[in-house]
Amino acid sequence: CTKDPVDNVDGKDTTAVADGETVDTAPEEGGLKVFKKTDVANFKIAYYSDLSDEVVAAVNELADQINSICGSSIKVTSDFILSSDKYMKEWDHEILIGLTNREQSSAFAQDMRINDYGYGYIDGKILICGKNDKAIKNAINSFVLNGLIAHANDDLFYQSDWSLIERYAYAVESLTV
Repeated sequence: CTKDPVDNVDGKDTTAVADGETVDTAPEEGGLKVFKKTDVANFKIAYYSDLSDEVVAAVNELADQINSICGSSIKVTSDFILSSDKYMKEWDHEILIGLTNREQSSAFAQDMRINDYGYGYIDGKILICGKNDKAIKNAINSFVLNGLIAHANDDLFYQSDWSLIERYAYAVESLTV
């Protein structure tokens, strides 16, 4: 969904969507990026294409929960990009699951170790990440509990300071040879 800027007629920050509609982008409040439940229509979920069937099922359950809580119909696709298809492009706003082919995924997971997991926000992308299937499912569950369910009665869908990284307790923290 490629968005082009349109003239700012009434002082609102707007963008043009490919089919000609205009939508408000998420406002920044005090340096935070804030997305309301109505903004979910501007997102799609893109998951790492090599995830197991079990984790893809968890991604689809996440989409169902988002749709139920936000009253939307969010699209779910793999991270595969095909420039000739309007649904297989990188969108401005995505929920990225796992170590996708987007640069934001690798930046977010850079300091994570194999069992660490978390979620956060970078450049228009909400990231839900772990470096293995179990960690990704833990990240999805944490996002649902701490984000969606905890804020189900709010007008907010996500706020950029709601980031969380859970560090696994490893038996050996470092080894020098």
